[in-house]
Amino acid sequence: MKVHTFTLAVLCSMLLSTTCYCINPKFFNPSKVPNDEKPWDQTQATWYGTPDGAGSESGACKYGKTVENPPISKLTAAVGHYIFRQGYGCGACYEVKCTDNPACSGKPVTVVVSDECPSCSGYHFNLSGAAFASIANPGQQDTLRKLGQVNLQYRRYNALQIIFPN
Repeated sequence: MKVHTFTLAVLCSMLLSTTCYCINPKFFNPSKVPNDEKPWDQTQATWYGTPDGAGSESGACKYGKTVENPPISKLTAAVGHYIFRQGYGCGACYEVKCTDNPACSGKPVTVVVSDECPSCSGYHFNLSGAAFASIANPGQQDTLRKLGQVNLQYRRYNALQIIFPN
């Protein structure tokens, strides 16, 4: 029993003390609902930075160049104040997809909150160039970028499902 308790304590300690993407230790509240049962909410998305870039290196979450490498791999978002929540939204993962334009793939992509978008409305996603391109059909990235803004479906992604499956 002591070994089990010790192992659990070490695991929790590691999760809370290391940089863990999609888990923000400031606001540790995992959902008990599996993601495939969560409803999709509606908002808008724009993009910023270079067309294939990771957004901003000087983001409000201070992740720097780490957003360019796995597991994030440039799939980041600057978000409005209802999602950013004065920094408590940093590191949160969201599944996003666009479906209402022929250039949209309709396939969900997971993005990580890495920045605040002060000029965006409350639930708006300002996606990195790479993230915006990833919601498009192959070969349609430029078509989608030229629109500048698309309707977006989003839902919070529970990364703990990967770590602690049912």
